[in-house]
Amino acid sequence: MTRPPDEGVELSICISYYDAPDYLSRCLNSIRNSDTRCKYEILVVDDASPRPCTEAVTAVFSDACVIVNSENLGYAKANNLLIDTAAGHFVLVLNCDTQILPGALDAMVAYLNKHPDAGAVGPKVLNDDGTLQPQCRRGFLSPLSSFAYSVGLDRLFPHNRALGEYLLRYVNPEETHEVQSLSGACMMVRREVIEQLGAFDETLVQYSEDLDWCYRITAADWHVVYLPKAEVIHSGGKGGTNIRFFRSLYYYHRNPWIIFCRYPRNRFFPLYGWLIALMVLTRFSIASLRLLWGERRVGTRKGSAH
Repeated sequence: MTRPPDEGVELSICISYYDAPDYLSRCLNSIRNSDTRCKYEILVVDDASPRPCTEAVTAVFSDACVIVNSENLGYAKANNLLIDTAAGHFVLVLNCDTQILPGALDAMVAYLNKHPDAGAVGPKVLNDDGTLQPQCRRGFLSPLSSFAYSVGLDRLFPHNRALGEYLLRYVNPEETHEVQSLSGACMMVRREVIEQLGAFDETLVQYSEDLDWCYRITAADWHVVYLPKAEVIHSGGKGGTNIRFFRSLYYYHRNPWIIFCRYPRNRFFPLYGWLIALMVLTRFSIASLRLLWGERRVGTRKGSAH
């Protein structure tokens, strides 16, 4: 059950934290300096971090709500705790390794207020060097687009709609447009959507929770929208969970396969389905062997994590 909305709070900013105090302080200060005019509240969950964050949070926002977990729950469960506590009409899920650029929050709130059929909106998410993180605006994970993404064909033929459908490489990133999924690093969701559909699927663990949530939102006939006039910087891979690396690697490959099988569009392509399964198994096996040889950063792409 979510908390009843507070008429005085328009936006609840929910931040999940694990062992990245410098990034969290930078994130909080970016919010404070973002010239946000709507009334908002700050909620942070310390997911059993070895370096607590309560003092760092209250040093920037003295009235912030801080939840301290006794054990590490992971991305989905930790964020769901915050979402259940949130009192705003809109809920922003925000990674602690992000920086909110001026005007971004007001732009997203204004869009949702102006478009009542929009269930969620997300900003243009940038890397530290200012380049776009393409996972902030995703299309449908079809059999062909999944295959093209996995083997890199979408990057070789970015203007091909069939091959580039997943990361929408053929769509101008400077234009507002409807998408199938946003980035869990920063996405704003309407309270009515949460009351209707719930929040993150806690069975997925660490990867693809945002993909699944957005797919459920669009399946319920809400619009999910990418709004490039709102910009956020995401460092990526900081302050996540304490899940061991091999398990993280496993979930990185397992969860997209679950998403791929979960939605009806993919059930009509059994041959493609088996091909994707074989490809996922092969990539996981190769990444595991590389891990045994001491390579720690395998299996993921820059900006692909929450």
